[in-house]
Amino acid sequence: LRMFGRDYIDMVRPPVHTTKPLTHDYMSELFRLKKKGKIRAVGFPIHESFDIDPIIEAYPIDYMLFPYNFYHNCLTNGKTTGKTDEYNSISAKLRSKGIGGTIMKPSGSDWFIHPLIEAARQLDGTNEISLPQAALKYIINSDVNADVVFAGMYSLDNVYENVEAFYDPSMTSEENRLLKK
Repeated sequence: LRMFGRDYIDMVRPPVHTTKPLTHDYMSELFRLKKKGKIRAVGFPIHESFDIDPIIEAYPIDYMLFPYNFYHNCLTNGKTTGKTDEYNSISAKLRSKGIGGTIMKPSGSDWFIHPLIEAARQLDGTNEISLPQAALKYIINSDVNADVVFAGMYSLDNVYENVEAFYDPSMTSEENRLLKK
């Protein structure tokens, strides 16, 4: 906090990739600092739905990050409908416990998305289709009620491109076609 000249940190997300409760010393320190008001919110990521219960039972968390995107859905249920019970139930469970739902990896993962961005813009020859926008619109139009979507952005142009998806969330036929490829 001294290094950043701050009295508190808004959000902390320790890197957790296990279903077992963590016993590291820093975990007790993390929640001690939260009680003192030095950290406003603590959250954990999950990558599978079975990860949720051990974490919310072990820690008084404020939010949970989970992957949700057209690519994971396609792998999970073979189609890009935006309506997977698994993610809807995660979202509902979090809400019932007063825990915020935060979507991560809205475009898949970096290894997956970067090679496709240029191909997406050239799909119909107009360079107007944006894969990041289509991916965000997919989430907006799904049944998953997330409080926040963390989208990777590397430039100010990426910020503008992502924000545009929220101003016009309806999906075009080209965007639907792109996500089904």
